[in-house]
Amino acid sequence: MINENNKLNIAMFSDSFFPTMGGREKVIDYSMREIIKNNNAFLCAPKIKNKKYPDFSDANLPYKVFRCNSIEILTDSYLSICNRKFRKEVEKQKFDIIHCQTKYALLNYAFKLRKKFYVPVVTSVHTNYLDVYTKQLPKLIRNIALKYIVKQMNKCDKVIAVSNYMKNQIISLGVKTDVVVIKNGTHCKETDLFDKNYIREMYNIDDDTFVLLYVGRIIKEKNIGFQLEVIKRVKELTNKKFVFLLVGDGKNMQEFKKLAKTLEIEDYVKFIGQINDTKLLYSIYKQANLLFFSSLIDSDGLTIVEAAFNSVPSLVIEKTGGAERIANNENGFITTSDKEDIANKIVEILDNKYNLSSIGQNARNTIPKSWEEVTQTYLEEYRKTIEEFKNKKIKC
Repeated sequence: MINENNKLNIAMFSDSFFPTMGGREKVIDYSMREIIKNNNAFLCAPKIKNKKYPDFSDANLPYKVFRCNSIEILTDSYLSICNRKFRKEVEKQKFDIIHCQTKYALLNYAFKLRKKFYVPVVTSVHTNYLDVYTKQLPKLIRNIALKYIVKQMNKCDKVIAVSNYMKNQIISLGVKTDVVVIKNGTHCKETDLFDKNYIREMYNIDDDTFVLLYVGRIIKEKNIGFQLEVIKRVKELTNKKFVFLLVGDGKNMQEFKKLAKTLEIEDYVKFIGQINDTKLLYSIYKQANLLFFSSLIDSDGLTIVEAAFNSVPSLVIEKTGGAERIANNENGFITTSDKEDIANKIVEILDNKYNLSSIGQNARNTIPKSWEEVTQTYLEEYRKTIEEFKNKKIKC
């Protein structure tokens, strides 16, 4: 029950979390930090052994994390196993609602808890399942996987999509549960940044060099190879000085470094690696002129919001989740998925066809929302869902 102080008790579940680093993990962390300011919450996630971050500890987080056993089935992908000790710990806690960020083992456990404690279960949609599964799975397995995902969402009491793009997609796939859209927020707080010269010297970038930026996982699914081919074409079309910085890490890092060398653009591309320090990351954003984000699978694109907060416009591909926040040539740029079109657009920007400073300021004014504001929207939706769930029980 919601207590007399009107505080909610929220159980957050996810089959992926730190020390694995990605958009979903950031969303969970940011929202949990805001939720616990005026409510009670805990997180359930699998045990994850990430050799890249051996010093990571849940003890450094400001909220309680319960870890279940797990098996790593793919790189950075884990199968949660809800062992007895984990279940006993979780079922001692108070919770008015369960918010599961994934659709797998922990969502199945959430359904059991719903039946046992009679609390609603909501789930968020971060993944562009149709595109991801089409790229990764044979047709037969893809269809089975999609049917499973839709079935899981239809078992929930509410589905939260991070964009209208994703809402429309999952409804077209057969989701009948009520779907609401709550877009991702960002860290909308001014912080001390490293000096411009410090960042440029750190990455050996001349003052007159135009900086294109990508922030995210370095994996094939993010269309990184395509971006490198675009950079090669831009190199052929202009003699302007530019560099493409890729911030992030992933299983295909070495492969893309080799591709950059094969394309003879290694002097135009810098793989920075994973950056978890917000001060350093935002300092890099501040030195960028344009975020180049050509992912076709992202449902929204947290990096577009982060870039906008730092007055950096984004270049995205039409009819994608990332394009939903952009008004073309006003607070960012939208192109087709054709390599030549994108390369020509970048060259136009390099040639100062657009007032990039003004467009960047428009991006800052129109795109970002703070996690504080976004979390309040979540809390309102939680309360609404709890009331709807109660009314459903009364009617039954």
